[in-house]
Amino acid sequence: MPVNSRESMAPGAEKQETPRRIQRFLEPFPRLFEQCCHLEQNAALRAQAEQFFRDQRHRRCWQRFCCHLEAIKYQATENEAGWRLFRQIITSETLMPNECKQLCAVTDTNLWRAQLLLKTHLGAALLYAVRKRNGVVGLPEVVEMEIRKHIIKAGEEAAAQVVDGLETIKTLMGECPVYDPPSAAAFEQAVGRRLGEMKDFLVRVAFTIDHARAALDMVNRAVAPNNPNNQQFKDSAIWQALLELSKTYDVVFSTKDKGFFKSGEPKNGLADNLLEDCRRVGGNIEVYYDLRPCLEAVQKEVPALDRNKLAAMIDDHLRVHLTEMAGNRGFALGTMIASSISPFATESLNLLAIIFELTYRLSDVAPLEGTVRNDATVRVAGDCSYNEASEAMEDMRIDVEEFKWTDAEGKTAANQNIYAYMTGAIRRVLHKVRYPVQ
Repeated sequence: MPVNSRESMAPGAEKQETPRRIQRFLEPFPRLFEQCCHLEQNAALRAQAEQFFRDQRHRRCWQRFCCHLEAIKYQATENEAGWRLFRQIITSETLMPNECKQLCAVTDTNLWRAQLLLKTHLGAALLYAVRKRNGVVGLPEVVEMEIRKHIIKAGEEAAAQVVDGLETIKTLMGECPVYDPPSAAAFEQAVGRRLGEMKDFLVRVAFTIDHARAALDMVNRAVAPNNPNNQQFKDSAIWQALLELSKTYDVVFSTKDKGFFKSGEPKNGLADNLLEDCRRVGGNIEVYYDLRPCLEAVQKEVPALDRNKLAAMIDDHLRVHLTEMAGNRGFALGTMIASSISPFATESLNLLAIIFELTYRLSDVAPLEGTVRNDATVRVAGDCSYNEASEAMEDMRIDVEEFKWTDAEGKTAANQNIYAYMTGAIRRVLHKVRYPVQ
């Protein structure tokens, strides 16, 4: 369950707060934007501005925007000038009150290891959700140091299991493949590569002397995440980093350490002294026990993907091929009449795995004498990757094409093409990690 540093609210209030705030935030958009520039007739530019405004909703406060707009008394005479001013105003750092801060997700060391550098399906989904909300990933220096140590250990343990397994195979079969396990340096380099992939949205927090003094004070006073029988200097240092982040961001922290919770029980909420720390610095830190509840909370405000846009892009890739396949059967390919798009976050930060199914109408352009083919359609199913950085479809693969029609007696007839993709005897799998996204 989430543990929030804000004052407690009535049951159900937390669920309603965010949607109401967003609704209030978006309501004045048309009037405010028209004060920037006269765009009543420029629907394209208005749509661009509205989308930008929505993309920034988690960190902007429309009341501040309104006051700022009123203060400058601006009326644009050119669309581009108005757009530049509008963008400048709503991205101003002065428009970031505490209640509208940018999201920052911090993951404890134990979950970085358990989720394999956030490359598992839950880790990939969290990174996708954070980026879609224009958020960042916070990385305290203490956590980064521990990540490198524990990932090396996890890699070496996995490599040892492989070696032991090969010895068993050798004993049974008399021979086995030669395996050269990665070195500790290679595993450490893997950590560096993963953090390098995240550099555009990674916020590091240095371990300072002030953090050390405050953490030591928490240890000496035996307050959470410590207790009289369990000194947790590193967790205390992580908490100091979270407090520093909370001055700039709305922080969500996922951990498997119960020491952060009152009486060591997640159901009791954040420990009293930690709540008081949040009030003292004016920050907001939500703490979750494990990654899944954190992911579920972060996903609530993720904007939905434009599935119609993705279907249109797949259609562009497939239309020439489908036109040829339909022509071979005496059909002309018509319009797309149905689509199903299932996107999945993957371990590759910029790539979504897409499973698709498109249905097209067909017209019979080469009827055989004595035959009738009415209500003809073709259904094509397959998968591909969508690169969000380049907005391009990649690795398009068709699994099946199914042609259907109704004959003169009203019976359904069909034939299909089935495709297989093989490398030797093994089908290529582009992304092992997949987690469905909205």
